[in-house]
Amino acid sequence: MNTCLQATVEGLQEELGRRDSQLQALQEERADQQYRARQLQKEVENLQTRTASLQAVESSEVGTAAAAPAAVASVLLQLTLWLLLALLQLWLLPLFLLLLLFLLLQFVAAAIVVRRL
Repeated sequence: MNTCLQATVEGLQEELGRRDSQLQALQEERADQQYRARQLQKEVENLQTRTASLQAVESSEVGTAAAAPAAVASVLLQLTLWLLLALLQLWLLPLFLLLLLFLLLQFVAAAIVVRRL
């Protein structure tokens, strides 16, 4: 009886050790994914800044409001594709969907601004 109980306790301790190791690995992976998400967010902000400056340059060079929506759509499509590839590599689809929604809202806002011009 005592030997059986001891064997059961040892088995449970081994299982607990395995689960602790799995938990630690998952926590490390989560920290890595959060770091990558922050890096992607910084990259998105940089790309948005670049997009805005490119739009300003193009608007001043072209001088017509008719070309601006196409340029915005092109840049947004490039950003979206880049984000899709990056986020699919990181398996962060929910974050991608939020960023896609954000970009879509920016596109709509840009289209409204262009129409007012």
